[in-house]
Amino acid sequence: MRIFRKLVAAEALRLRDHLLRLSPLDRHCRFAGHVSDAVIDSYCRRIPWLGTVVVGYFEDGTLRAAAECRWLGPAQLRAVEVAVTVEPEWQAKGIGTELMSRVVTIARNRGAASIFMLCLTDNRPMQAIARKFAGDLHFVDGEVEVRIAVPFATNASLMQEALADISGVAGVIWTSVVGESRPALPAGSARH
Repeated sequence: MRIFRKLVAAEALRLRDHLLRLSPLDRHCRFAGHVSDAVIDSYCRRIPWLGTVVVGYFEDGTLRAAAECRWLGPAQLRAVEVAVTVEPEWQAKGIGTELMSRVVTIARNRGAASIFMLCLTDNRPMQAIARKFAGDLHFVDGEVEVRIAVPFATNASLMQEALADISGVAGVIWTSVVGESRPALPAGSARH
């Protein structure tokens, strides 16, 4: 079952496992260079969850894509930075765009005025996603800086986020109930 939902701080290791499954190229694009497994582990353990929202895409209970939305701090109270990662087998299926849509709504509902993204010039998929959200792309020193203007929150955007949260929780509950009620298959069998 496919589920989009927010992660909680206790799920930092799920995010770590997802990032570790990225291809070397995707990992390079996400962190703007080669990083070791230990660096990713440390990064996930130090996420400031009070100023970060992570929306994940789960398939069959495994996190396969994530969008991290992090407030930039006191100097830029109304700006957030976003990073989107999608594991190779799930790319080019609209998952990154859906995650971006969800973090735009989240940022909007929390008073952000702009979203900032930084990606390498060869990260064309991320640039394509940014263009879908009317992002301004500026090429600077081998990187692309993206700014996306975020409109004010509305009752509709607040309801949209609330419904997404309810849908995510319902999906988790449904998966756990259905998963527990499924009979075990003999070794070598496959579910269809």
